[in-house]
Amino acid sequence: KQSIGIVEVPDAPVASWDTRFYWGVDNPKDLDQLKEAWTAKVKETAGSMLSQTDWYVIRQAENSAAVPAEVLTRRGEIRTLSNEKETAIAACEDVAALAEYVTGSEYRRWEELPPEPTPEPTPTETPAE
Repeated sequence: KQSIGIVEVPDAPVASWDTRFYWGVDNPKDLDQLKEAWTAKVKETAGSMLSQTDWYVIRQAENSAAVPAEVLTRRGEIRTLSNEKETAIAACEDVAALAEYVTGSEYRRWEELPPEPTPEPTPTETPAE
């Protein structure tokens, strides 16, 4: 190829961007709208996680049955993490900072929570004789 004057030229690198935060290269989405969306996502995740143990709290309200300590601890951890995430999102001064936080390990701390406590077995009714 070289003998006949053909020179191989590598392709230019293709620019990429995270479409969750940018419309294109150096074209960020609206920061306030992103903050609102990510805060809503945090609240939705926390709500979903809390809903798995809501029945303990409802049972306590209805018949004063104690909520296991590990359930109360977990619910507190979920609320604390949710509040920390919402505060961190609100503190981001630009889209780049928000993207860095949301894609970083601090945001993924949901995954570090211990597993859900095993639900207590539900008593089965015995048929009337």
